Amino acid sequence: MLQQAIARNRIRQARFKRAEITLRKVRQRVFDYEDAGKGEKASKVIATCQRILAPKWEAERRNRQAEKLERTPSAFEPGCCG
Repeated sequence: MLQQAIARNRIRQARFKRAEITLRKVRQRVFDYEDAGKGEKASKVIATCQRILAPKWEAERRNRQAEKLERTPSAFEPGCCG
């Protein structure tokens, strides 16, 4: 079971990495694609990469928010305010 989970995670992370690389390359060359008449195809590729990366970005955003909340003391914590 654990080995399967590790394999699934590796495949998922590889897919994320491939999508990030593709997204970066297409964004760098988007004007070249538009000049060549392939702007619509480039837009579809960008949308697909963003759809693939959305869960990763959401998880990273949640983690950053949780870390921020852990660093920020709450007014309801004992000994913090007043």
